[in-house]
Amino acid sequence: MQWQSTQFRQPRTAIGWNSNFFYIVEVDGRQRGLSVGMTFPELADYMVKLGCDEALNLDGGGSTYSKSGNTIPFSLDLGFTTAAAGQPQ
Repeated sequence: MQWQSTQFRQPRTAIGWNSNFFYIVEVDGRQRGLSVGMTFPELADYMVKLGCDEALNLDGGGSTYSKSGNTIPFSLDLGFTTAAAGQPQ
């Protein structure tokens, strides 16, 4: 069997752009009944639908999270806020 890691649905973080805008996309995953993540082809299709001319997958798996300003969001995947990496609050 050939390894097809791009075909597994995982949490993903990507950035895409066109001549007018940048797009930052975070895909949630691994939350039974709530989210399943995306494969690389699904993420690529989504970035095209957003209007991206170019896109880059930045991260994926259990380490996917985003930060805005001084706020670190609650991660349902990990079950804790990561004010200090991996330290439950």
